[in-house]
Formats: sequence, structure tokens, C-alpha cells
Amino acid sequence: MDERSRSGLEFVGILDVLQEGAVTPLGKERAGCLGPLQDVKHVQEALAEAAEAQALLERGEEPPFARVADIRPHLIQARVEGASLDPRSLWQIYETLQAARLLRAFFHREREAAPLLWKRASGLVSPEALCTAIAEAITPEGEVSDAASPGLGRVRRELRALREAIVTRLERMLASPTYQPALAEPIITVRNDRYVIPVKASAKGRIRGIVQDQSGSGLTIFLEPTPVVEMNNRLRMLLRREEEEVTNVLRSLTGEVGRNAERIGAVLERVGDLDLLIAKGRLAVRLRAGIPRVTEEPRLILRQARHPFLVLSPAPEQVPDEDGTEAAGGAVPIDLEVGGAFAVVVISGPNTGGKTVALKTAGLLTLMTLSGLPIPASPDSQVPCYRAVFADIGDEQSIAESLSTFSSHMSQIVKILARAGPETLILLDEVGAGTDPSEGAALGIAILEALRQRGASVIATTHLEAVKAYAALTPGVEIASVEFDQERLTPRYSIRLGLPGQSYGLEIAGRLGLPGPILEQAREALPEGHHKAHSLIEALEVDRRHVDELRARLQEEVQRTSILTREAEELVVRLREAMSTLRHRAREEALQLLAEIRQQGEGLMRALREQGARPAEVRAFHQGLEALRGKVEATEAPSWSGPRVAAELRPGQWVSVAGHEQHGRVLTEVSGQGTVEVELKIGRVPLPVSALSVLSSPPPPRGEVPLFVEKTQSVSPEINLVGCTVEEATRRLDKYLDGAFVEGVRQVRVIHGKGTGILRKAVHTYLASHPLVEDFHLAEVNQGGSGATIAVLQDR
Repeated sequence: MDERSRSGLEFVGILDVLQEGAVTPLGKERAGCLGPLQDVKHVQEALAEAAEAQALLERGEEPPFARVADIRPHLIQARVEGASLDPRSLWQIYETLQAARLLRAFFHREREAAPLLWKRASGLVSPEALCTAIAEAITPEGEVSDAASPGLGRVRRELRALREAIVTRLERMLASPTYQPALAEPIITVRNDRYVIPVKASAKGRIRGIVQDQSGSGLTIFLEPTPVVEMNNRLRMLLRREEEEVTNVLRSLTGEVGRNAERIGAVLERVGDLDLLIAKGRLAVRLRAGIPRVTEEPRLILRQARHPFLVLSPAPEQVPDEDGTEAAGGAVPIDLEVGGAFAVVVISGPNTGGKTVALKTAGLLTLMTLSGLPIPASPDSQVPCYRAVFADIGDEQSIAESLSTFSSHMSQIVKILARAGPETLILLDEVGAGTDPSEGAALGIAILEALRQRGASVIATTHLEAVKAYAALTPGVEIASVEFDQERLTPRYSIRLGLPGQSYGLEIAGRLGLPGPILEQAREALPEGHHKAHSLIEALEVDRRHVDELRARLQEEVQRTSILTREAEELVVRLREAMSTLRHRAREEALQLLAEIRQQGEGLMRALREQGARPAEVRAFHQGLEALRGKVEATEAPSWSGPRVAAELRPGQWVSVAGHEQHGRVLTEVSGQGTVEVELKIGRVPLPVSALSVLSSPPPPRGEVPLFVEKTQSVSPEINLVGCTVEEATRRLDKYLDGAFVEGVRQVRVIHGKGTGILRKAVHTYLASHPLVEDFHLAEVNQGGSGATIAVLQDR
């Protein structure tokens, strides 16, 4: 991407906003240098990290980046042999390393929610011995503490004692009546690191001592009295020793920093990386951004896309249009795509209609995605990993370089043509403009065709009718337009594919106050076919709006039907569960009652024996109780009778199907293949007798609500169960197989994915027991291999 493309797409402006969200100098530096990555994997990883940062900030968590300084110059200086860093520089190193430690602790707490950020932060390990040494030797005010070394502490204690002695001696002199008349002021001060008192120049002979300085007026001298001269000499010696001790401490700490410079530098780099990621998250929060798909497929799909600067800028108060669309000041979402069926999109429409904004939105969101920045668009958007993005947008005329507007455009387009290819996105604003319309249109068509043949993805805007015609008639090229409110003569800022746009130049000019006679003369000068084309486009626009309204109503009906169907299915499931619970409870109550009867019966049998009843009568009574118990136990769900059912099945009998809560009536005798035809809810079905169980009586009516809706299309020959639980997959597969059988589909493909194999095993187990399935096997390689299963259904 060249500098003109970066500038035209306002990518530099996005980096400026990103820098504002960074806290540390390194983070801001990285934000300013951010650019597109070159492979899908790295782009996806960068977006995933930014998404974690966004989620972290949206939960109100704020990483502690405060007090991180750019200590790289200090590290460079510390590597020099014999160098000595000043105390403030050493304290900055300490605070930066402490901030890194706090950051590591913060991201460790968030490691479950942000594992990628924790992976980076886990390397923030500071040299603890160095941190301890600096904290003990340097104060937060940037001074060397007394505890930095034993020698320094001893010297400073002597200095404090000596200063107190000097001050005490001078205070006695200031209080003496002998010296007070000679004093200019009764204070003690310091000159040349020596304690002195201010004396009147006219009375300097009154006090013996050494003159160290005088005032600017010459009326006052600063005298070092003789009694403190030796004490001041001692003070100067101690100060030199203090300086030597401080120098030794600073050199020692600096040497330790130099030995750990590489490790400290690595920590600093990680802090900068994390700051950049959090800055990405802050920008994503402000943009209400999402993460698009990033693919190798050269097809750009933007859904509900908004230009970032329209989102960031406060919009003026505005009244929505009748259809809810915002007026000009808002960030109106657009849908736009290029690649796939068409590699070139040509957008037409009036000035101020949003063509250039759409162009910039597509280019800027592409660059942001490839740079690892979430974008203000729907997550179902898709951005290819383009090798390069080029743009020719705006008027770049240059007087200094003798370039007109047209020359400037052509210079940029020549550069673009030289670098265009299958992995490039090209954005051209007003292609062919700036010269004679006929020549400009011919040139524009030739440029678009050359780019198409090179395999580039191209989005261009135009007002030229010939270019519109080329886009409408050329395979692989799509015409589009920005929507325009014809009544209000205001743009709607949305894109529609398949229809050319009108410029509405005369109408807009009239609204802006151009006199009517001039407008009328202009209309008369228009070519004869212009009015017919204008009317045709208006008619197409009316039809398109009608189709859109019908599509919207249809989608609402489909959604409402889907909701009702789902609610009905859930109700049926709950009813079945309730019936099962009731049957189980009834059986338990019956068994309990039987136990009570049996206990009473045994008491009755004892009484019969005591009364001399015959053994045969007692046994008969006991057998009657056991028979009653058997009947009660048989009240639970019928058990499968297996192969023995074949001899019992006769037309007219009621049977249940193994593994499916379905009942039906036998219609035919058992065939030589061991099957009978059974009338089920889904129709007449041939079933193996091994899958049937005879019911003693017709099943009671369930009172279920039929879930049939008007069929809008035939059953698909495949069903995708990827992502379903085993229970959900079984339920969907059962319903799907019933529908496929009714439609007469003999072979279906069940997509279950490869994964761990759990879903595949569950599908195979279910198909093996399903009465409508004749055979099944894994799909061929070109049909999905082990990720799909082919099932052959019974013939109706």
C-alpha cells in the first residue's frame, strides 16, 4: 500500500485514534506503525487478541499501565562500561518493572477469559534482585537514600552533626550584642558550600573572617567568621566523600542494569505489545466493532458496515426517514461485496449520495481487518487476505509538480496497473473523470477491463453513462447505485446491486436555487433517450422496492412460523415427558397396591390353612395373586418381542415401532423377506417384523397438535448436524428421515463432521435401528469422507 492510498482511505487517521488509546510510549509508537499483515493465520490471531481486549474493557476491567516509561535510552547508556545513570533514571526503570509485575498479576487473574493476552503477559518476569536493590537505594523523589551503602550512611550522619554544630556556633554570634550592629541581616546562609552570615560592607572590620561573596549592590558581604572556617573545611571534605559514595552506588546499580538490559528490554517490548492490544480493544469498544471472517477466498463481503469516522464523530440531531433510515448526519450501515460472481463493482448515483464514503468504507475496513483491528460491521462479514490495497481517491493536483487533476489520477492509475493482481483490492473514485466525457468513459472502461483481466477485485464509482452500460452488460462486472429519496432529493446512503444510479444533477441544482428557465433549457438540451432511460430506471426502482417489501414480509412470516413450530415441538416433548411420568407413577402406585393386596392375601391364606382349606385351593389363590402382579407389571411401555412377533402378526393388529414413539396398524401378511406394511402417520411403510411389537389394544389418541405447515420446497438430499448435541441431532435426524421418506427420497447425506467421532457413532447407532433405513455407509472422499454418512431409505 502506497502513501497516497493510505492517505486517501484515511488509514493514518485511524492510527491517530489508535494512538490516543495507548498509554505507554511504546504502545503509542507501535500504534503509529501498525500495518496490514500478510497471511491469514497471523491476521486471525491478531483479531482474536483484539477481541479479548475488547471483551475485557467492556466488562469494566482496566489494565494498570500507569508509570510505564520509555527506558530504552537508559538501557543503552547502562550497557556502556563505567556509565552512571542518575537516580531519576534508575527510579523510572524500577517503576516500569513494577508496572510490568502488576500487569502480569492482572492478566493472570483474567487468564480464563483472556488466554491469549495472558500468554503474552506471562513473559513479564522482572529481575527481582535489581528491583529490590533500586528500591533500597533510590527514593521516589529521585534521591540516593542513606541506606544505599554503609559508607554513605556514615558520611551523612557526620554531615548532619557537623552542620548542626556550625549553625549552633553562628546562631550564638548572631545573638551577641557585640556583632549585631555589624550585621546586615540576622540570618545564616550558604555560599560556595560554606556557611556564612550577611555583614554590612561598611562594618566588615568589626568581625574577623573570610569574605565568600557580596550582594549585587555591594552594600552587603557574606562573611565566613574565623571560628567556623575549620568547621566549613571539614564540611567540604565530607561532602566530597558523600559524592564519591553516591557515585559508587549509582555506578553499581547502573552496572546491574546493564547486565540485565536484554531481559529488561524484552519485558518492555511485551508491555508495548499489550498496550497496543488494549488500545485496539478501546478503539473496538468506541466503534462497537466486531470480528469478521478472514479467508484466502478473494471475496469481500461487508454486512452492516459503517465508516469508522462517522461512528466516532457525534452526529447532529436528525429526523429519521419514513422507513427508519437516518438522514445525512448518521453512520448509515451499508452492505457491499466484490469478488466471487463478479470481480468488479461500479457504483453510480448523485453527488453527496455516499459513493465515495462507500468506497472508503470498503478500503478502510479491509485495511483495519488485515491490521488486526475489529471493524464496525456485522460479524458475518468476510475480508480476504489481500496482498495489497490501492486507491485513487480525491483531487491530488499539484502546482509544484505541474500535475492537473486528470494527470494526477492517471499517474496513480499507472502505478496501480503495474502492481494489480489476483490478490489485490483496487478502489477508484470517479474513474475516467477530469477529461472529455467520451474519452474519459472509453479510458475508464479500458482501465476496468484491464484490472478485471488481471484478476484484481475492483470497486469504482462513476457518473459516466458509457461506464454504467459497460458494468451492466459485461459478465463478471456488477452495476450498483446509492439509494436516493426522489421526493426529498436527499441521499439514503445505502447500496443496491443490479441497478444503475441517476445523477439527479438538474433536480439538485433546482433545489439549491438555480433559476427555472436555466433548468428548463438544460432539460431541453438533454439527449432524446435520456428521459426514457430515466423513466425506466424509476420503474425498476419501484418494482425493486415492492419486491423488497414482499421479501421482508416473507422473512417475518418464516420467522414467526419457525417460532411457532419450535414452541409446538417443545410442547409435544413436554407432554410426552409428562405422560411417561404419569405412566411410571401409575405403575408404582399399582405395584404398591398389589403389595398391600398380597400382604392381605397371605394373611388370608394363613387363615384358610388354619380353617382346614385344601392345599390346591391355597395354591390357586396364590397363583391368582401372581397373575395379578404380572398384569400390573405389564402396564409399563410394551417390550419388544423380537422374532417371535412374526407368527403373531396379522392384518388389522396395532403395533409400535422400536426406538420411535410411533404406532400403526398392520395392513398385510408377513412377506417372505420378513416384512409387513404398516400404516403410520407418515404413510404406508414396509417394516421388518423384528422392529415391531404387538399392542394389546389400539393406542389412546394423544391429542397432539399437528405440526404441518404449507410445504414451500422439496426435502433437501442432505442434513447438516455439525454443532448439534447427540440428543438434538437424533431428534432432527428422525424428523428429517420421515420427511425424506414421504417425499420419496431414496438416498440422503447426513453431515456429522469428523471431530472426536462421538456424533458420527451416535448417527450410525440411530440409523442402524431406524425402520426406514435400508442401508448406510461413510461417504466417498469427494462427498465428505468420514465427515458424512450416506443413508439409503426404504422404497415406498
